[in-house]
Amino acid sequence: NRAGINGQSVTASLIGGINDAGARVVRAETVAGQIGNYLVEIEIPADTQPGPYQSVAVAVVLPGGQLVFSNGVYIPIR
Repeated sequence: NRAGINGQSVTASLIGGINDAGARVVRAETVAGQIGNYLVEIEIPADTQPGPYQSVAVAVVLPGGQLVFSNGVYIPIR
């Protein structure tokens, strides 16, 4: 319940996904001045299927190994 500050990294383990396949999380940090918002950069693999409506998701890995997924979103990939 505190606003994020510049450069404050997320310490939880994250998994990225593009088109139902794993993708490398490049960085994850809080958004300065906002509560509960995070910036997560995911690398789109070169062999990702292009298209106008490709799924993107992030999951947090809890200490017991359980995954908690974000809401799914869609982006165009060329």
